[in-house]
Amino acid sequence: MLYCKKFIENNKAVVKLFTLVVSLGLFQTNAMAEQCSKYVSNTSSSNSSVSTSESVPEYSSISAALEDRISGDVICFREGVYSHIKINDIDGGLNGISLQAEQDSLVEVKHTGYSGTGIYIANSKNIKVSGFTISGALFGIYAKGSSDLTITNNHISDVGQEGISIKSGISTQALNNFIVTNNVISDTGKGLSQYGEGIYIGDGNDNYNEVLRNVIIANNHINNVTNEAIDVKINVESIDIYSNTMVDTNLKFNGVITISTSERYGENSNITIRDNTIRGVINRMGYSSVGIAVGHGNATISNNFISESNTKFIGICLYTSFVNDQAKNVVIQDNNIVTDGRDIVQQCGKKSEFSADVSINEF
Repeated sequence: MLYCKKFIENNKAVVKLFTLVVSLGLFQTNAMAEQCSKYVSNTSSSNSSVSTSESVPEYSSISAALEDRISGDVICFREGVYSHIKINDIDGGLNGISLQAEQDSLVEVKHTGYSGTGIYIANSKNIKVSGFTISGALFGIYAKGSSDLTITNNHISDVGQEGISIKSGISTQALNNFIVTNNVISDTGKGLSQYGEGIYIGDGNDNYNEVLRNVIIANNHINNVTNEAIDVKINVESIDIYSNTMVDTNLKFNGVITISTSERYGENSNITIRDNTIRGVINRMGYSSVGIAVGHGNATISNNFISESNTKFIGICLYTSFVNDQAKNVVIQDNNIVTDGRDIVQQCGKKSEFSADVSINEF
């Protein structure tokens, strides 16, 4: 096997500028927001609807707007600061319901003390959340028992734990179709650093085993998080992770992108990890830091750029937890790994009789 080695200087000023450019670029998409059918304002005088100049009803709370919902509604939030947004037991119907910041407006969801949740979604379906700026909460966006969710074009920073967390919980419905795209996530884990993931999908708790299916995580920029930038648990199936940029990840466990490294039995995850950029990785516990870590499911890892000079670094690490014989094929191809450490380790973690069947075709 021939690995391509390059030297890239770590220029933090360039990285910070790149982060700002990406943030501004993502929020330009808000200019293409859908036409509003309802408004929410934190300054309205009552929960009843109020006619605006465009004859679009306006509400003083999201709960009031959702009580009057119809499928296809686009509920726009007026510029301002909101304490939280809660969506509970809402079915958006065939055409879904969108919650979004009003075009070209700064809609902030702010907490203090790293408690509470910026946007909370429970037992709901066909919901889109976009264009919000969230900070100060324990969780930026937290969803459980919900299906058909789109979380896009949000800016989440300075939170106590995860930026975006999607879990099964004890669900009353099938959990399908999750799209997490074009979000900017930074400075997580301010309250509990070991839970400072950027994007967390699934459940680490054995009590919650409902499978979440069909997950897309794409075009997110994740910076300065205190555990995995993208963490996908064992009860998630059919995952496509692509074109994300992850910079300055401070790990306690696993890798910047981590898939199902639990030692318990896993489903056929069907994982694609492609065209991502990973730069700047440390492990604060003194262990080897890892770019991409996979432990279950059939996986393809391709065309990723991974850069970290540390001699203890591992670019791609396959754990010895492939206990499902029907889901242990891994293809690793055309990745560009720039490190003074090791490019690929096929058996990470404690020694075990279980391991992946690996095909490697690198530069």
